[in-house]
Amino acid sequence: MNTFTTIARGVDLFAMSVVLGATAWFFFIQSPMLFKSMSRERFLPLQMRLTVLFFNAMTILLGVMLAGAAAQPGSVLGWPTITAAVAFVAVGINKLIIVPMALRAGGRSMGKHESHGEAGTAVDFANNGAGQSTKALHRAVVAMVVVMVAGLVAHGIVLTSLSPGS
Repeated sequence: MNTFTTIARGVDLFAMSVVLGATAWFFFIQSPMLFKSMSRERFLPLQMRLTVLFFNAMTILLGVMLAGAAAQPGSVLGWPTITAAVAFVAVGINKLIIVPMALRAGGRSMGKHESHGEAGTAVDFANNGAGQSTKALHRAVVAMVVVMVAGLVAHGIVLTSLSPGS
C-alpha cells in the first residue's frame, strides 16, 4: 500500500470512528443526562442548539470519510464509497431537510406550551413533542440516524474485509 492510500484509509477510519463515537455520545449519554438534569424550559433551547452543532459536525466528518473512501484505489464506485455515501446522504437529509423542519415545529410548539402555561417534562416533550407533527419529525430524524449508523457499520465491515494492500 502506498503512502497516499495509507493516509486515505487512515482518514476514512478516523472519521468513521469519530462519527460512531459522537453519535453514541449524543444519543445515549449526553441527551439522556440532560433530559434528567434540566427543566424543559432550559433543556429544549440547549438541545436545539446542540442538535444543529451535532449535524453540522457529522456532515463535515462524513464528507471527509466519503472523500477518504473514494480516494482509495479501486473504490470510487466500490463498496467502501457506496457505504460511506449512504451514511453521508442520510446525515445530509437530516441536516438540510428534517432537522430544520423539526426545530421550527419544536420551537413553535414550545412557544405555544409556554404561552398556555402548560408544564411537562423534557423527556415527554422529546418523546412525544407537542403534537403529531413534532412527533413524526422526531421519528424521521431518528430513522435517518439509524440509516446513517447502518451505513457506518456496513462501511466498517467492508473496510475490515479489505486486505491491507487493496
